[in-house]
Amino acid sequence: MAEYSSLTFEQVQDFHNKSLNQMKSLEDKAKVSIIGITIAVSLITGLTGFLSRDAYLYATSLKILIVIFGVISLSYMIMSAWMSLIVLGDKNKVYQLSPKDMQLSDKEKLHWVALYTELNVCLNIIRNNYIYAAYRSILYAIISLSIMFVLIAAGIFLIDTTKNQQTVSLAAYSLQPDVTQVSSK
Repeated sequence: MAEYSSLTFEQVQDFHNKSLNQMKSLEDKAKVSIIGITIAVSLITGLTGFLSRDAYLYATSLKILIVIFGVISLSYMIMSAWMSLIVLGDKNKVYQLSPKDMQLSDKEKLHWVALYTELNVCLNIIRNNYIYAAYRSILYAIISLSIMFVLIAAGIFLIDTTKNQQTVSLAAYSLQPDVTQVSSK
């Protein structure tokens, strides 16, 4: 904190408390991100079961695209979870005065609180960058999942259309008279 010497201890302490509150807010965002990832991975797992059950319905090229977008989506979810866990674990450092530091002079306490505030702000910037990257990864995962759902819907629609065409062809074929029966009469 530049120019902290012109501030009172209470003013510097107020800045320090704000940096701690911002850290808590960033950690809460990371926790919400992990909960969202857990739900999304459950969805992807359920969708995989659905796909494997009806795998015979899809054309091979469509199956490959669905799997590719599923893997892309899952990869983004894993990256997002990893970045959120880094915020909660590795970047979970806080700089503050210890009880033994309370015996320091007011000028020394002011210096240390100002320094700790600056260190907390720097860590909060790093935490914020990780949270932002985690949210972007979730966004890309949702886009990949959406494309995957569109491909699944297209596959179901194409299979239904093909089945209808086959049914019409079978019906038309069964209405044609058997040439061997007509010639023998």
